[in-house]
Amino acid sequence: MFLRVRIEQGIPKLLVKINPAEANGASVRNLGEVTLKKCGGVRGHVAVLHLSNAVARGELLMSLKLAELLDIEEDEQVDVFCQQDKEGSPARIRVPAPSTR
Repeated sequence: MFLRVRIEQGIPKLLVKINPAEANGASVRNLGEVTLKKCGGVRGHVAVLHLSNAVARGELLMSLKLAELLDIEEDEQVDVFCQQDKEGSPARIRVPAPSTR
């Protein structure tokens, strides 16, 4: 899934939030583990996923610390990989990238 990053003050360091509609049809569960990667980036980082209706569709909320670890700035896109599916391969959710303002 490709989502636009929004940095939120006060969010725990390794927690990310997305709208539940973004996870529709995937093996994502609330408070499950995901891997985040900057689009085009080489390394990723593990985070805990929180599904929240308060988050706008197409966006991912993260802490400033996690954004710094991933070298991501607000409005950049991040690739989200879910935990491995039952066959052992990583599940990747693709969401159309939101248009920039």
